[in-house]
This record gives sequence, C-alpha cells and structure tokens, in this order.
Amino acid sequence: MAPVWYNKHETITKMIKMIEEAAANDAKLVAFGECLVPGYMYHVWTSLMWEAHGKYDVPLMKNSLSLDDPEMRRLMRAARENKIYVVFGFIELDGASRYMSEVVLSDEGKIILHRRKLKPTDAERCVCGDGTGADIKVVETPIGIIETTECWEHTQPLITYAMTALHEQIHISAWPGNNFTTDSYLMEANRNNVEFSRVYAMQSQSYVIMAMPITDQACIDYFCGDDPQKLAIMSPGGGHAQVISPDGNLLCEFLPEDQEGIVYADIDLNNILAVKGMLDPVGQYSRPDIFCLHINKNPNPHTVETNVAPSNDLVDNANRLFEEEEGL
Repeated sequence: MAPVWYNKHETITKMIKMIEEAAANDAKLVAFGECLVPGYMYHVWTSLMWEAHGKYDVPLMKNSLSLDDPEMRRLMRAARENKIYVVFGFIELDGASRYMSEVVLSDEGKIILHRRKLKPTDAERCVCGDGTGADIKVVETPIGIIETTECWEHTQPLITYAMTALHEQIHISAWPGNNFTTDSYLMEANRNNVEFSRVYAMQSQSYVIMAMPITDQACIDYFCGDDPQKLAIMSPGGGHAQVISPDGNLLCEFLPEDQEGIVYADIDLNNILAVKGMLDPVGQYSRPDIFCLHINKNPNPHTVETNVAPSNDLVDNANRLFEEEEGL
C-alpha cells in the first residue's frame, strides 16, 4: 500500500483496513514495508539538504511514531482484535532523534520485537540515526521464529549470517517502494529487491516475506511538485510484494506494481528442515575453525545513570499503556 505521506494517523487508518482484510482471509501474519509510517523520506533523494530540512523536517518529525504513541496503540489494538501478527516499518521518534525502525506485534496486541536499522543507507543518514548490536534479534512465536531487516541490510552478509545464527524461520524483508529512474541495476526496485530477498531466503533457509510500499502519484506530487529535474528521478510504482520459500521459489503471483493489495501464501516450516538437511551455513555446513563472527550486542546507551531505581524500557511502557486503555 501507499502511505498517506507524512500523515501517521491516516496511514495507520489504511493499515488497519488491510490488517482486517488479511485476517478475514485467515492470514496469521501480515507484513508491511520499510518506513510505511508515515512514509519513506524520499526528500533526501529529491531535494538539496537545506531545502529538504526547511520543507520536510517538521512534518516528518511531527508524524514520526514513538513506541508509546496513541497511534501505535491503534495498531496494537487492531492486531489483538483481529488475532493476527503484524510486522511493519516506521520512522521512530525517540526524544528529538529519528530511527528507521520495525516492530512485530503479537496476535494479542503486544510489541514482542522492536529493532532499528543498523546503518541507514547513504542519504538516509541525514535524517535517521544508527541502530546497535542489540537490534540483531529474533522472536519465538507459535507460528515460527520471526525476524526482520530493512532494505540494503540485505546486502550485508554479516547481518545475514548473524540473523541466520539465531535460527529465524520467517523473515520479513522490508523495502521502500523506490521506483527511481536510473541506469543503475542496483537501484531498480522492480528487479534487485526481489533478487536480494530471494538470495536471503536461500542463504538463511527461511521463508522470506518481501513487503514494499507503493510510490503513488501523491508521492510524486509531494516530493517532486512540478520540478522537471525532480520528476525525472521518480515514477509511480515500486510495489513488489512476494513470499519466497527457503529454497528460493516464488510462492505468489506479483500484483501490478502500482496496485494496492495483499499477496497470500501458505508456508510449512518442515520445508526449512528439508533445506537445512543439505545446507546449514551456521551449523553442519560451516567452518568455525576458520570463520567466526563476533557480535557486540551492547545497546550503547547515550547516558548511564547509577544508583537509580530501574524503570520500564520503551517497549514495556508501550505495552503498559495499551493494557491500561484496553482494561487488560
């Protein structure tokens, strides 16, 4: 789906409708793409920085989503009411800083995983900060071990190896719907994003759910206006939702890239075992005597306080607010 650009309330209203549709069709998990709330920051690619900061920073800041935001609790409520797991990307506001983040909501409406993109890509760094080693994580659920990474994190073999070592079974491959006009194969959403996700499935032997928002005409109007140079950069489209098996097979028919909608697939976790029996790069097909990955999972807090009673972290606080509102 396309977001309502830099409008978190209306974007989440659209998401809830799709959550309800997925649940009505017996889906147990539904996934949305990178920075869907409140929309990917295309202005870092279409505008000079001083122009972009002046025009877009305040709307984006006001519509970024904190974990304890009432808008977050709308999505938590939708997950609980529809008894479905929900995974989505958003621009997170933490204090006065922003991060490219993702959460997994349980079918009871709880935040069970929260992570930040380890390294925003190129111009994204003008807007968002880095994640930490603490963002390399999975969550075990009754439907499988779920994990998610974003966009060009899929180009980084060490991230893939680290996540594979956590024995993920269902991987959400979250992308923006970047439909850039370019001669660079690397930047073509309609080809390389599918290939990166497909390779990830085969390298990790996991099911990969590839989720990509759409670049719609409203996006072009919002970020390009009538500037011919900007209009030459982007075009509508970029939606390429897909589910990929552990051996790399595509399980869905692609929707038209400018059409909102949901693709569905049934998965069988036994198929992971079938592939792992031949290929397990973090087990019987590894050489730890030669290669060993060291991961620093320190969350690297900006301040450390001593002799202070511990307080709830952001996730616990968001869940507490949700429970209070729902009377749980």
